[in-house]
Amino acid sequence: MAAAEIPPTDEPKEETEEESCLPNAPLIERERAVLDLCEKYEEEMKEIEQNVGQLSQDVSEEFHKLYRFLLREEQTTMARIHKEEVATLTYMEGKVQDLTSLLEDLGENSATDLLLAEFDGKLHQKREEFRCVLFEVMGSLPLQHRVWKRMRRVIQPAMEPLTLDPQTAHSGLILSKNLRAVRQSSRAPMVHTHSKRFEICFYVLALEGFLDGRHYWEVDVGDKTNWTIGVCNPWIGRSVVGSSTGCTFTKDLSPENGYWVLRKLPGERYQALTSKSVVFRLKKSPTRVGVYLDFRNANIGFYDAETMAQMFAFKDDFQSVGKLHPFFGPGLVTREPDYGPLTVCVV
Repeated sequence: MAAAEIPPTDEPKEETEEESCLPNAPLIERERAVLDLCEKYEEEMKEIEQNVGQLSQDVSEEFHKLYRFLLREEQTTMARIHKEEVATLTYMEGKVQDLTSLLEDLGENSATDLLLAEFDGKLHQKREEFRCVLFEVMGSLPLQHRVWKRMRRVIQPAMEPLTLDPQTAHSGLILSKNLRAVRQSSRAPMVHTHSKRFEICFYVLALEGFLDGRHYWEVDVGDKTNWTIGVCNPWIGRSVVGSSTGCTFTKDLSPENGYWVLRKLPGERYQALTSKSVVFRLKKSPTRVGVYLDFRNANIGFYDAETMAQMFAFKDDFQSVGKLHPFFGPGLVTREPDYGPLTVCVV
């Protein structure tokens, strides 16, 4: 007898636990990816809030310093004006009383004309003294300029009064007598050899070096077609500054070798000598460049000193680098403007 056939059933086959998870795996992975991305956004938002909060506090403190300084200047100036006003009016009131007494004795005093002339002379003298005070406060030099000159004491960082180090200057460079300007020489001058001297390229360092804090200086670059400025640690990766084994060629002026510099190239181009060189153009070529070194925020920025528009900025851990010295290269003479010097500016 043949075995009875079992009719097919419409009920679904029961899946194992492993099989039931497979169709949902991509969905779970996508959900996890979305959650991870949300977490990253939240972390970024918190960091932005912290940065903005710190920035707002720093900006507020800087403006309050200036506000307090200006308020003291205003109070001091107004107090001086008021003091001179009181002194002058008190003097004149006394003279009016003297004239009143003279009027009463007019018939008895034979020297009335001499006394009147004396009083008139003293009145003229006092008027001139008061006019001199007004001129000193408002007229001898515009008030805002005078206050701005004094404001330099509270501006931080103040402009650094840098001087160039003759011992590091390439023999083909000429330094000014005040050690604030450098240019290429048309002939090689006689110089003493020194272990710190740049021997291959036309570079020079500043005498001053910095280990921490915030520092700002400006360099007059004029209309030169090429130049190099920035900062460096002259001892990173080598024992002698500017030796034939040292980092003296352009390609070696990188942060890895202790240099953070910006170059101007012929054709109104600029080159930031990062690990991978960046070449760019500006709408307007500055004739004066500001350099701002900030150890706390690990930043060195280059600015158009007239507009304070940023040209380029490096971010790096300068705290672990050691002492940094301002670095200057007046460039090669390719056109008439290149005969001009690079000049460290003073206020």
